[in-house]
Amino acid sequence: MCWEGSGLAGVFPQKMSGPLVRRDGTAIYSPQEHAEREAAILVRAGEQFDAATARYVQQSEREVADLNKSMALLDREPLDTLSADDQARAAARREFVREDVERLPATALADRINATLAADDTVLMVLYERYGQDHASRSQAPLRAALDALRAALKMDVRHEETRAIEAKLRAAKSLPAAVSAVRRGVDGSNERLVAGLRRQFSV
Repeated sequence: MCWEGSGLAGVFPQKMSGPLVRRDGTAIYSPQEHAEREAAILVRAGEQFDAATARYVQQSEREVADLNKSMALLDREPLDTLSADDQARAAARREFVREDVERLPATALADRINATLAADDTVLMVLYERYGQDHASRSQAPLRAALDALRAALKMDVRHEETRAIEAKLRAAKSLPAAVSAVRRGVDGSNERLVAGLRRQFSV
């Protein structure tokens, strides 16, 4: 959720005004009382702004938490997505697959990978994808095509696209609290006080 899409834009003016001046612009109260009343108005404005935006900020925070969980799941290695039984089988076959990758020429390894794909053996597919990238001739066309087919079968490229989509959603969701905070500083007079303080400090 971003600021523009949240429905919050324009939910509150930059600051609230009150009956502090007459129609001709002259002050109703003494300078001290004027300042006190203006401060009270800004406090109320900030409180009302917080009440109006709290639901959206909390929703954004929940969305960020959910997206982070989804990201963590996508960041897992394919080996980590296997069931306990399949991981045990992978551990038993790991050295055999490594040996294939080390000793087989590119064409023969490509044939072995294609046979694994035809058998729809997820455990071996995960292992050949993991270790096949280390083959010295992995850029040769037959082996490259077989490795690409492994990635497609394991939906690794889809996971990459999903990761990019989640990253974009995370950026948008994280931007909302920052935008709310920025507007809040305008509502409660923080920005004006900061500028006034800088002017006093540097005699501007």
